[in-house]
Amino acid sequence: MSEREFHVAELIHRSMARFGERVLLTEDRDPETAEAQTRTATYGQVGKQARNLAVGLYAGGLKRGARVAVLLDNSVELVITEWACLVSGLVWVGLNVRTGAAELQCLIDDCAPSVLFYCSRLRALAEGVRHDLHAAALFPK
Repeated sequence: MSEREFHVAELIHRSMARFGERVLLTEDRDPETAEAQTRTATYGQVGKQARNLAVGLYAGGLKRGARVAVLLDNSVELVITEWACLVSGLVWVGLNVRTGAAELQCLIDDCAPSVLFYCSRLRALAEGVRHDLHAAALFPK
């Protein structure tokens, strides 16, 4: 690998070090209620939470290459799950929140994730497929 080439995980680590307290994300509405709100997260905050999540997933038995399915609205939590997978060698599988139950079941069957993260707004949809997962998780709000 040349000096100019590096992995996405390295880019995330460099960004956290360089821009730690800068705002990375701003949400203008609550993804659960759609009410107006402003919430920001810095590079450092997202990076720390992503590392903590990755450590927790490995402590829970996941191994490099395991699939992590994510059924979340566009949110800080969505980026945290994505970064956690990118920095730890897990495979992030984004699922469309507008997917119907039958299609979601096909996607889950096809990708065979070890974990499914979902928000409370999508609990009923997610719980319809949870029983087929090796492990399941609710991403707390």
